[in-house]
Amino acid sequence: MFANPLSGQHAGWTLHAVHICARLIGVAVLSAVIAVSAQPEALASAALAGGVVLLLGWPGRSAVLRGLGAVNAFVVLLWLVVPFSGSGAVLHRLGPVAVHADGVALALKATLRANAIACLLLGLIVATPLHVLVKGMESLRIPEKLCAMLYFCVRYVQDIREMHNRLQTAAALRCFVPACNRHTWHTVGNMFAMTVVRSLDQAHRVHQAMQLRGYDGSFRRLPLPGMARWDWLALAVLLAVAAGLVALECNLLELIRD
Repeated sequence: MFANPLSGQHAGWTLHAVHICARLIGVAVLSAVIAVSAQPEALASAALAGGVVLLLGWPGRSAVLRGLGAVNAFVVLLWLVVPFSGSGAVLHRLGPVAVHADGVALALKATLRANAIACLLLGLIVATPLHVLVKGMESLRIPEKLCAMLYFCVRYVQDIREMHNRLQTAAALRCFVPACNRHTWHTVGNMFAMTVVRSLDQAHRVHQAMQLRGYDGSFRRLPLPGMARWDWLALAVLLAVAAGLVALECNLLELIRD
């Protein structure tokens, strides 16, 4: 069993038991370092570190499949375009199209970078309850309006999806069959417009209900407990990994050795 992330007391060391502020700082620093890294050694090490973090903070099979599936669907599109758009040495020819070495290298770097950051987010953030995540962001002095936007988007995106599903069900009950014709585009446009209109109506109702309950633009929350020594240790490890990636990126190890 994982410890309560709000309790500050950890029965055992797991990534989910680490203080949310430590995890947010660690994932932000590591993601920034990985995003600007270009050396293959640094990116490969980042992907390895991301895999270890994902295993230690395993959020569940379905969450991993959805997260990595969405990321790698975009990566596949890159591999279908980028290797053929380089200007360096030609590795292979597929008829009139040439596969360039610099294009393959660029696509490989993008693959490692995207999967490393995705694994960090899946292992450190995804399994965190929404209210804990928002409280951690507020504790780090992230603007309160951004925190509120995140909270309401995550909270009500499922409601918007349900509205759209109801419209799709209503259309199916009326024997609507999508096709590439004017009637289909007209129906799809109406469904999209009705989803937007109903979402705006619900947003107004939610805002009015919150105002009746005294909402003035800020949430009244209890402060998070302080970080324990294990939280500081976990943060130090994450920052040490980031420092190691910087060293690999800047070839500091070779400079020290020389």
